[in-house]
Amino acid sequence: RMRHVWNNYVDWGAANPDQLIVMHKIKVWEGLKPEVRDALMERFAELHDLTMNVINEGRNKEIPQDFLIAMFSSQAETTMQFCKLNPSESKLYKDKGFEMFWNGVT
Repeated sequence: RMRHVWNNYVDWGAANPDQLIVMHKIKVWEGLKPEVRDALMERFAELHDLTMNVINEGRNKEIPQDFLIAMFSSQAETTMQFCKLNPSESKLYKDKGFEMFWNGVT
């Protein structure tokens, strides 16, 4: 399931770079109202649930969930950039990017 979320997120970001930029700005804006931030995070509820499952299954219980999600995002977004720059290698980047993330988590 985590791989499915990874692939969809990477595909979305590579196909929608302007929306990704907006999402970044929203995430770091200190004046953002909590209800807007909550609505944004609601869009990523499946990722939240999956990371909670990873934590609850005993993998990396010492890693705070916010940090785990931030690491997922940063690695996925790096992968997005490479997929966008070289679409013919997208599968390689998605596979290796996920492998690197998952090995770090597990």
